[in-house]
Amino acid sequence: MGNTFLIDKNKAIFLAQCCKLAYNQFKQDGVFLVPEGYELVKSFKAKVFSKNEWFGYIMQSSDDSILVFRGTDSDIDWVADAIFYQVPYPYVFGQGKVHGGFLSIYDSCREEIIETLKTIDPAKKLYITGHSLGGALSTLCTLDLTQAFPQKDIILYNYASPRVGDSDFMNLFYQNNPNAIRFVNHFDLVPHLPPATIYNIINKKTYNYRHIFSPYYFAAPALSVEGNHSIDTYIAAMEKL
Repeated sequence: MGNTFLIDKNKAIFLAQCCKLAYNQFKQDGVFLVPEGYELVKSFKAKVFSKNEWFGYIMQSSDDSILVFRGTDSDIDWVADAIFYQVPYPYVFGQGKVHGGFLSIYDSCREEIIETLKTIDPAKKLYITGHSLGGALSTLCTLDLTQAFPQKDIILYNYASPRVGDSDFMNLFYQNNPNAIRFVNHFDLVPHLPPATIYNIINKKTYNYRHIFSPYYFAAPALSVEGNHSIDTYIAAMEKL
């Protein structure tokens, strides 16, 4: 499948590298090297299973601003083991349900993100990005910020994202965010999670999960499940676009 807008190869590489920096931020207790030409506006934490952790940052240059979400150190296991219940998406009027675990993480950092973005020149284009679990958070955030900042030019580039919501959410997202692209390695397991259909034996409910539109597929086989999913694999693939 193709994409709905022209991909900027250099920006795709750069944003993937920004995702890698978010992992450095976590491993180094909030410390990481900000790319040349950018200034750090805000580092933020999010709550995962009641634990507050570094989960991303906002930076800006003279031309644009970038909001980055990280995944976890064990993205594959975390996404596979997460409880796949769904809740209504609360930030946009309309139908649509999303993964309750993903939403709870985003909700824990949402206010800080919005308040920070209010301090940035609204004329600046905003790029939102994330890898794996961070890709899911970036999807939830992009639709939210489109409504919170309706005059702002917002573009989503994410990598290796799992499915986030049901078909109603997928349609709601696309109606509001045509400038979105998700990069998918054919050999990566995480974009196939959660399964498209899940039956919960506890509450006897069936959930459906769909990806947002605009995928860009490539084939980059690595030597392991983790390698196929690694942000480094995605960066190398961006360089070959």
